[in-house]
Amino acid sequence: MTTRFLPTEWRDYALLDSGHGKRLERFGELTLVRPDPFALWKPSGDPRAWTRADATFEPTGRTHGKWRSAPGTPTRWPLRYRSDALDLTFGLEMTKFKHVGLFPEQADNWEFLAANL
Repeated sequence: MTTRFLPTEWRDYALLDSGHGKRLERFGELTLVRPDPFALWKPSGDPRAWTRADATFEPTGRTHGKWRSAPGTPTRWPLRYRSDALDLTFGLEMTKFKHVGLFPEQADNWEFLAANL
């Protein structure tokens, strides 16, 4: 039997849309476009949302790239995760590897550990 956990507590993160090899995500007040080689479908949301992103990661090689961002967009910012069991604040940063220092899909693992340790 497999138990599947789905994140329900995220207030400061959202996957807004995905497709054509990219993800449109909200991390706090910033909206980012990042590559996702598994997003092979057509995006389903408003195409204008993609152009309004605060920053877009542009690959310049197989394993790295650069961020193109709107003027005044911070490259470092805090992100909070709150639930009944946890109150966490992460320091995020746009890296040259497309990552921001957090994997939101791990939230259920944090909840599981908080409940069982």
